[in-house]
Amino acid sequence: MYFLIMRNMTPIQNGIQALHGIVEYALKYFDNGDFQNFARHGKTVRLLNGGTSIQMFDENLQWLIDNNVNHATFSEPNFNGSLTAIAFLASPIVHDRDVYPNFDVFKKQYNNLTEEEAYVVWVEQIMLTEYNSNLRMFINKFKSA
Repeated sequence: MYFLIMRNMTPIQNGIQALHGIVEYALKYFDNGDFQNFARHGKTVRLLNGGTSIQMFDENLQWLIDNNVNHATFSEPNFNGSLTAIAFLASPIVHDRDVYPNFDVFKKQYNNLTEEEAYVVWVEQIMLTEYNSNLRMFINKFKSA
C-alpha cells in the first residue's frame, strides 16, 4: 500500500498520517478482495513524498481518480482540515521491480525494437495491463518520505 504524505511534516507525523490513511482505506474498501489479500498477506507500506502544496496533492488525487485507482484520503483536523494523506493499493506487479522491471531496464533487452515497440512488449509481457504500467510510472515520480 502506498501513501502520499506532505513533505513538510516530521517523520512521526508522516507515520501518523499514513495510519489515518489506512484506516480510511479500510473503511472504504474492507470487502475488496485486493485489500483483503493485502491485509492478510502483504502488509508492506511505502510512504512517498507527495510534495508541500495543496495543489500538488490535489493534482495527484485527481490523477488517481482519473485512472480509476481505488484510494482514500485523510484530512487532518489539527492542520485546518488540510489533506495530509492519500492511500492507494498497488499489485505486486506495480511495486516489485526485481520480478517486474521498470521499462528503462526492460528495453535494454530489446534494442532491436523501437522504443514504442519495446514499450508495447513491456506492457503486455511484464506489466500485463496499461493500468499497471500507468500506476508504476505514477509511483516512480515520487521519492520516499
